[in-house]
Amino acid sequence: MTAPKSLEELEAEIQELQAQVRELSSADGSRAPRERDRREEYLDIAGVMLLGLDTQGRVTYANTRTAEAVGLTRQDILGQRWIDRFLPERVRADVNDTFAQVIRGETDDEGHYVGRIVQQDGAERAIRWYTRVVRDETGAIVGIHASGEDITDQLKAADDLAASEAKFRAIFEDANVAMGLATPHGRITDTNRAMEEMLGYTADELKTMQVIDCIHPDDRERVDKLYRGAAAGRSSGTRDDTKYLRKDGTAVWGSRAGATVRTPDGRLLGLAAIIVDVTQRRRDEQELREHRSRLQLINEIATGVRSGMTVDQIVEATVDRLAAEFPGIRVVYGAVDDDGDLTMLCSRQPEAMPSIAGLS
Repeated sequence: MTAPKSLEELEAEIQELQAQVRELSSADGSRAPRERDRREEYLDIAGVMLLGLDTQGRVTYANTRTAEAVGLTRQDILGQRWIDRFLPERVRADVNDTFAQVIRGETDDEGHYVGRIVQQDGAERAIRWYTRVVRDETGAIVGIHASGEDITDQLKAADDLAASEAKFRAIFEDANVAMGLATPHGRITDTNRAMEEMLGYTADELKTMQVIDCIHPDDRERVDKLYRGAAAGRSSGTRDDTKYLRKDGTAVWGSRAGATVRTPDGRLLGLAAIIVDVTQRRRDEQELREHRSRLQLINEIATGVRSGMTVDQIVEATVDRLAAEFPGIRVVYGAVDDDGDLTMLCSRQPEAMPSIAGLS
């Protein structure tokens, strides 16, 4: 496939064709229509708007794309004063002044700008114009050539994107839950105020850190596997309770929902996380579990008493119950006499835990 021609190449060829048309004015009549048709065909297949103006601002040529942009036929456009007919009224005076400066040679021969045109139904389109003055054999300016690209949809898409980003930023910054973004490799790129307050770091400090730096050592290996799996595409996101490490070294629990962030074509940009601080909830749940455990233990003791168990049997059952409830600690039941000597009545401890002299 042939590569598309640049605007400069198109304009150069248009100038060449126009020069040929002028030469044909004195040529035999059989060639002129053919060359004119070739020129018109070229203008119609150009991928951009092509427009020619004389020194009075009247349209001397326009291709089909230009006609379609304003909603008229080419014949309807030819001879019209372009600025006064097809530009918004609010800018006509300023554009006419600029046009006059160009024709007087007071500006550069080439220029580019973005302006708006008015269609037949009153709608406006944004056009990126590239202009060049046309000079005759003596160097006098005889008109302007312009090529234009309709960028209305591009500008709208950019405006929509800016509006969407503004809404996201407002939600992101003002949310009362922690939110953060990170690269596929785990480097933190953005956090909101709630995240900074939850972890005790400033935004600038967090941007120098990795996600794993904020995870409590108890959970780092597990979270690292989850993060790598999501970054590798093995999952679209994760949801769980995670223990985090604050700047002051204290632990904080967060209910985390993580998701991958991808472009429309599927390319991974990074990972996003929303975290709700559930530290108090976890404390409340732990207190509730301990309270239930105490009630159950009391109930078991009462049941033992009613069933005729001896004191020694009740003590042993109680120690067994506590050891099962707290498997990582030593549970000892004993008595202290008047001299302060401890007599161990019952003891349970993890197998790997060393014994204590006098309590074994």
